[in-house]
Amino acid sequence: KQKERNLTKFIMIDKLIEDYEDFHDALILNFEYKTNIDLSDRFKQGSEEIYLTMSCFNLKQDFVRQTVNINFKEVETFKFNKYTGMVMNLLIEKDNETFIFDFDPIILSVDENSGKFILEKNPNSELLIKCKKLTFKVI
Repeated sequence: KQKERNLTKFIMIDKLIEDYEDFHDALILNFEYKTNIDLSDRFKQGSEEIYLTMSCFNLKQDFVRQTVNINFKEVETFKFNKYTGMVMNLLIEKDNETFIFDFDPIILSVDENSGKFILEKNPNSELLIKCKKLTFKVI
């Protein structure tokens, strides 16, 4: 069952990358951060989550603009500084069981064959999310 869950998790991230690639010219419309503290009956810790809503172009559907909700679960790192909301390029990486989303990556160069930017994580990124799980849906 664990292998099934991991496979589903990687299919989800692969689908996100396949449909939206580097999210070039996407707009961040809204995001919410949910702490891992539950104060209902008894103090307990749960999972930190981030809900992000973006307007972006779907490459598989002739660049039609879509609104996408991404739910980042089991958040390990969340870094947010003043950010304009426009995504020029989004670096998405898988590091073992962790997904890394750097909304402000460093552009190293351009791939001569594909014309795509070669990106690197930015240690001074304005917006960075690392999580263990994620889901997304088009609304």
